[in-house]
Amino acid sequence: MSDHSSLPAEVWWREHSQWLHERGYLLRPRFRAGWKTPSNREESLWLWGKGDVIDAVRTSDGTAVALKRTVTVRETEVMQLLNTEPLASSPDNPCVPLYEVLNPPDAPDRSILVMPFLRQFDSPPFRTIGEVMEFCRQALYGLRFLHTHNIAHRQVISLRGNFCLDPHASNIMLDPRQMYPHGFYTGYPGHDYRRPSFKGHAEVYTRTQRPSKYFWIDYGLADTFEFPSLPGTLLVPYVRGGDRDIPETLQGVTHADPFASDVWWMGSIIKELIEVSVQKYHGLDMLSELVDAMCREKPEDRPTIATVVGQFDVIGCSSWRLRQMTARKKDVLGRTRAFPAFIFHTLGYLITGKSAMPRPQ
Repeated sequence: MSDHSSLPAEVWWREHSQWLHERGYLLRPRFRAGWKTPSNREESLWLWGKGDVIDAVRTSDGTAVALKRTVTVRETEVMQLLNTEPLASSPDNPCVPLYEVLNPPDAPDRSILVMPFLRQFDSPPFRTIGEVMEFCRQALYGLRFLHTHNIAHRQVISLRGNFCLDPHASNIMLDPRQMYPHGFYTGYPGHDYRRPSFKGHAEVYTRTQRPSKYFWIDYGLADTFEFPSLPGTLLVPYVRGGDRDIPETLQGVTHADPFASDVWWMGSIIKELIEVSVQKYHGLDMLSELVDAMCREKPEDRPTIATVVGQFDVIGCSSWRLRQMTARKKDVLGRTRAFPAFIFHTLGYLITGKSAMPRPQ
């Protein structure tokens, strides 16, 4: 990746690197004052989105964190609300933990949100149907939690685009701390299989071995509303989220029900990851009917998220089906090669009592 040392976002972070260090957060060498272009690949420029998110290390304990600069006061308020008791301790609360809010002395209009460093929710890839179903369960329960507390997210982004190289292509992300006990390289998503030192592969466990939680990020468009008695009946000024294919955007509406839009966006994510995969993978067709209902064109025809969760909970899946590997139907050679390792791991899971649908504690 080419050097763009004059990018405004990079300059901004470099100018604040010393202040951040004094506050206990160390940026990568590239973003520190006096940095000179090295020859090693790990210092390739990488800033997420428009440069508003950057990786750092908390100096007190070496924890990898993400720093997000924001001018959206409402985003900070919603995240602080979700990180305050009694909401914070709820197992269904999907909000990413907010470690701290920093206020740069020379930029009173900006705040820096300090959060754990997360991964794209399907990185590393799911290994079993049960792991995929657990992702869907947590995502749906998380959205129900937000709606129960009258919060519409309004910015759920689907998987369209080059999400393999953009860890923020979706706003639902994986907490990797259990699966990567010694961390991984955070400087560039294409190298996140490496150790933090960039030397060698990072130690990683499967989701079944070490069940992990998924968090929702990006509350810049989130807001609180009185939850409607019927789907599609709350009409407030429509805010375009990350997915441009939602009917509300295509139809150019000016007012819409944000809760019904959230349901469509969530269904779209599952549809692209799961239902479209029915043509490629075994064992995921049981979600098709539910996803179709969530993605109905008319908001008033979509179920509430509470109804969706209720229908999801009664989907019948045997333990054997949940333990099936997520192998592509057409990739016969790949399935054949992976099968011995899959059987070995599955026997180990059975012996050690690992759940087929691994839920975090």
